[in-house]
Amino acid sequence: MEPLAIYITFTNFFTSFFKSYFKPLIPFFMEYFNVNEPRIFVMMASILTLISSFSQVFFGYLADKSNKKLVFLYISVLITMTPILFLGHIKSIWFLFIIFLIGYLGSSAQEPLGAGISGALGKGKGIAIAIFMVGGTFGYALGPVFITYYVSNYKLENLTYIGIVGILLYTILFYFAYNYFKTHKHLSSKGKKTRFFESFKGFKYIAPIWFLTVHRAFVSIMFRSYVPIKSRMLGYDLTIGGLLVTLGFLAGTFSNLLGAKLEEKTSVKFVNLLYFSAFSVLVFLFASSTNIWILAISYILADAFMFLTMSVNVHYAQQSLPNNKSFASGALMGFTRAMGNVLITVYTFFFGNNIPFILNSLWVFGIIGIILTFILIKEPIFEKSN
Repeated sequence: MEPLAIYITFTNFFTSFFKSYFKPLIPFFMEYFNVNEPRIFVMMASILTLISSFSQVFFGYLADKSNKKLVFLYISVLITMTPILFLGHIKSIWFLFIIFLIGYLGSSAQEPLGAGISGALGKGKGIAIAIFMVGGTFGYALGPVFITYYVSNYKLENLTYIGIVGILLYTILFYFAYNYFKTHKHLSSKGKKTRFFESFKGFKYIAPIWFLTVHRAFVSIMFRSYVPIKSRMLGYDLTIGGLLVTLGFLAGTFSNLLGAKLEEKTSVKFVNLLYFSAFSVLVFLFASSTNIWILAISYILADAFMFLTMSVNVHYAQQSLPNNKSFASGALMGFTRAMGNVLITVYTFFFGNNIPFILNSLWVFGIIGIILTFILIKEPIFEKSN
């Protein structure tokens, strides 16, 4: 594995770790601000993801044109650190929203660039992108359990010092990485000097996988948002919800790599069918049960199956747009999350406080995902397309 790939993967871990705090803290924010309706913070989480995810397409376009990719990464990491620097000083819901929006935008700048570089390093195989995403998944796994444990046991104000230490450590790493990698061939601009909206001309080539990934984003993000809420409603400690989210991401760390290997042997169609089929069954079990062990196992497995398709779909899009890998990555990673969150925002506006209905509807949407896979992806199930 190339040293540059290790650095890019660690950067994805670092930004994901510090970005992952909002959703597992929704029960805490409800108590902190004395708000009884989860819908407010679920919609806020969706809007945050919506704005930052839409921006990934633009950041991907900039990344494809940039000859200062390492500096681009460094600045994005600093911006991502905004929430942890100020979380201990929040006085209003609006201030909470602003600091997380800034942090989400920083992460959105990093993700398509890192995925684009990883795709170039992978020499046509999806495993390099999968490893890059493992870094992010691992960050998302550790972040929720860290932050829920911290706010349950320590003063929120001291998070600022953790943020400062994190910035100093990454700055030292960046200093050495910049001097070592600054002339690397995959850090120079490969794309033509086109305007931003001209980049969308190639969107038609990735449209089918994009629509399918939007549906995946809709069901998976909404499911993950309601997991800590249900565990809290059943009387479990705040850290239980954070731990479930963490264990789901940890399972996804391995299934992401498994998905890349499966795609090499079968097809993107097979991997997506496998995900939606398993998701439907497991979410049905989660929605129907109040037993903590069934809840934990069904959620962790559902999250693991979701991660099967994560790098697979991005790799499929990069193959369709080989000269604009960061743009393709932004479209599949961020733009799909944005559209998924548009759907979540509308859906939760009408049904967001009816938690049993939300959870039961999700397994139905999983079945719809199976149908969409057959309609949108034309390649054979068990044979790789050329």
